[in-house]
Amino acid sequence: MTDLQTNNANPFSVLIVEDDKYLQEILQQRFKTAGYKLWMTDRGDMGLSLAREHNPDVILLDLMLANLNGIEVLEQLKGGQITQHIPVVIVTNMDSSMTKARAIEKGADLFLPKYLFTPVEIEQKVWNLLNPVNAQDGSLTPTK
Repeated sequence: MTDLQTNNANPFSVLIVEDDKYLQEILQQRFKTAGYKLWMTDRGDMGLSLAREHNPDVILLDLMLANLNGIEVLEQLKGGQITQHIPVVIVTNMDSSMTKARAIEKGADLFLPKYLFTPVEIEQKVWNLLNPVNAQDGSLTPTK
């Protein structure tokens, strides 16, 4: 688990639950550059603990995880009183329509296939999710 604090003006925090170390590092750099406070883990059970402890503004969640898969994590997040309000963005290589439908049914706010989105685009989607009024008129965009 990694806890990263930045000094930029961005007020938002992100929990990244991703088992691919390379993608984890790229996302960490992107969100850190944009000023987000970050927590990171590669395990589903630790993702649940971090979400309950830190109450992040958004969670990026892979589906292929050790000991608890992403759907199980999502179910527990959305079923928990402390975490049910936190937006969850699924970032995965599992891109079947059935997987997407199941994730959305379980409460995912966005479903982003890894191969279709760059880290910059993922950060923009997160920013728009956290700033819905400004995202529609284009007046506010992510930093950097």
